[in-house]
Amino acid sequence: MNISAQGSHLGLVEYSSSASQVLSFRFTQKAADINREIDAIKFTGGETRTDLFTNSAGGRENVPDVLIVMTNGRTSQGSLPYKDVMKPLKKKKVNVLAVGIGPDVNEAELLEIAEERDHVIRVHDYEALSTKPNSILALSCPTRQVGFVKPETPNCMSPMGLRIGQTPDSKITVSSEYNSAYRAGNGRLYFHKQSGRYGAWVAKYNDDKQWLQVRDEDSRLAG
Repeated sequence: MNISAQGSHLGLVEYSSSASQVLSFRFTQKAADINREIDAIKFTGGETRTDLFTNSAGGRENVPDVLIVMTNGRTSQGSLPYKDVMKPLKKKKVNVLAVGIGPDVNEAELLEIAEERDHVIRVHDYEALSTKPNSILALSCPTRQVGFVKPETPNCMSPMGLRIGQTPDSKITVSSEYNSAYRAGNGRLYFHKQSGRYGAWVAKYNDDKQWLQVRDEDSRLAG
């Protein structure tokens, strides 16, 4: 992300029982200054009120807006319904991401905030959050506002590059094998527990003829 006067602008709101603006879009958009302000934030405690936000000035006309909501818990009793809170943002076509941190996050609430499952990110702790910047940046890009159309996913009818004879079993070094009956050659992904081993499938409902195999030298998917 290019944070600068001419590039992306970053604003930050801290919330608990109330919300307060830490950085406005008018704040100097220099990475060093922003990092210094973020490092100076102190934990205030209080309730988790993810329904609170501020509409402080500083946004730019005709520039797509992105809101990233980070929370480590479920919202407190007495909070406003998300459908009411999100209305002004939807009206402004703000691209909303919900990032849940830790084990106490409510998945349903994250989905209410983001409204799209693809815009929900879960991490186990704050340290793990540092591994997700690329995912967050990719979702933050408001592709829908520049004419992007998500292509339809075609039905998977046959393996890609894994037909009999093309890739011998000996060359398939990674598969979904979970017991001796499931060799690398047929590596089907079922969800099953047997003898303490687990497997899972990626397939149409009740279609056991779809499978996935991975070859280290040349990764291939089969459906």
